[in-house]
Amino acid sequence: MSRKLIALALILSLLVSAIAGTLLVPNATKNLIARGNTVTNSNIIIGEKPDATITINSPESKNYDTDNITVAFTINSTLPIAAGAALAPFLSYGCLLDYDFSNYSNWENSNVNEVLSRYGNGYLVRANLTGLSEGPHNVTAWVEEQLDYISYDQPVGSLFSTVFFNVVLPPNILILSPETKAYSSSNVPLDFTVDKTVSQISYNLDGQQNVTVTGNTTLTGLSSGLHSITVYANNTFGNMGASETVNFTVAIPQPFPIVTISAASGGTALAVVVSGLLVYYKKHKRQP
Repeated sequence: MSRKLIALALILSLLVSAIAGTLLVPNATKNLIARGNTVTNSNIIIGEKPDATITINSPESKNYDTDNITVAFTINSTLPIAAGAALAPFLSYGCLLDYDFSNYSNWENSNVNEVLSRYGNGYLVRANLTGLSEGPHNVTAWVEEQLDYISYDQPVGSLFSTVFFNVVLPPNILILSPETKAYSSSNVPLDFTVDKTVSQISYNLDGQQNVTVTGNTTLTGLSSGLHSITVYANNTFGNMGASETVNFTVAIPQPFPIVTISAASGGTALAVVVSGLLVYYKKHKRQP
């Protein structure tokens, strides 16, 4: 069977699995996976069944709140991965990230840097995917049974397993106000930015109970002294993001002392005012 026919059969098999999965997977999964989850860890056979099985252990068909994903799958077979002789049957394998099923060219080439090791009666293949973009992804593992190197372009059969998953990162929150400084008012604006659509926003002031808000607001009635605030936001998938905690100070100036003089000579009145000024000066000089 030619590689083009094998690839075409793969596309048709995955399309059938995707349609079935779309009908069977409930909307309660709340994810962006467009193709059916029924293809997860299902071995799709093209041609004759190879002397091998594939099990993808990671990733799973779910949402991930990180852009660093570990790939791990096992190949169980009595055949060697590399041929010991020109006429000895052997297996070739590969792993594909975000394979475009609408364009079946070069499906037998890997675009993931795998590490192969012996594992029980077969092999363990591992890889690290870093810096994945947010949204849907897929990982496809495959093996081919080759009769020998002479007929390498005509494999006995091929085996595929595909997992669809999502990268859904938590919101990034940046507090613009308050800043780490002193404020002379008991009312301080709370301004912040969020980098994506969220379902809920709240803030925590001084370790008290969280307060839900719909956007920027004002912190009112703050007492003099040190305060801290953190803003939280949940996206539509339930992933919570948190801002850095900002520490700030409220220092409300005290009013200037007023001395009422009912009856006193000019010299006496001047002495009282000067005494009041000295008391006010010494009091504020002792403050940090």
